[in-house]
Amino acid sequence: MALSLCNNLSLDDDPHAALIRSLTTLYTLLTDLQYLPSLYIRHPPHASTAFDATAAVDAGFKNAEAFALLRRLPYVVNEGTTFPLAYETEPLCYINTQESPGASKEAFDFARDPTQQDRTDLMLDGAINLTHAKNGGTSLIYDVKKKTITAWNHFNDEAEHWQENRAYGMEEEGNPLYVWIGNWLSLVWVPQFINGWPDVISLEGPPQVEEPDEEMRSLKQLHVASGWDISAVATGGSGGVLARFESARLRAKRDLRIDELQRRREEWEERWQS
Repeated sequence: MALSLCNNLSLDDDPHAALIRSLTTLYTLLTDLQYLPSLYIRHPPHASTAFDATAAVDAGFKNAEAFALLRRLPYVVNEGTTFPLAYETEPLCYINTQESPGASKEAFDFARDPTQQDRTDLMLDGAINLTHAKNGGTSLIYDVKKKTITAWNHFNDEAEHWQENRAYGMEEEGNPLYVWIGNWLSLVWVPQFINGWPDVISLEGPPQVEEPDEEMRSLKQLHVASGWDISAVATGGSGGVLARFESARLRAKRDLRIDELQRRREEWEERWQS
């Protein structure tokens, strides 16, 4: 079966604009926090040759609309360094790059069965897995037909199939993608670098089960002391959910002193990781 990657849509006319904008806001936010370097982000549109169409079909990825949407999504490429978006959860990149010429095939192979248990019932027609869930991580799955996102942790959820969990529309407050954006904005999730490798610390909720200690609280505080405004996410704004988050992102980073943040991070690492 031949799959088409033709796209002539402007973002304003794109039926999946909310997903595209949400991912863009999330990745840009992580850049604002000096966590994800912008050079790792690949913005659309992507060349059709960047995708392994054969691997997609072999993985059962046969929905033409979903396949075309892949060309219009932003990606975080894995070129020797991975950037967790949440606990044990990395972005799934469907495009090949010069440094990772097999990335597209690997992504389609993983998306076919996020549990890695040889299941063939998970990626239904029109479903796109957006994340690579590792041990204890979360799969974010976008339903192209319904324009919804479902979070599924097959390690811990009682649900045996992602469709058993609640699906959220792209204008719903509880949409998992918006929850993640809110967690980063308010520094409920805090960037950390362990011997130079990026990671995320959760200060509230799973997997954090104990009161944050001084080490973790000080990691959050150094971002605030450097000018990151954690109150921005609660100050509201006009428009839909995503528009409010985008406005909050701009407010949160407005007074951030990047040189000071880098200095404070180095001092933190010297104290707690040496």
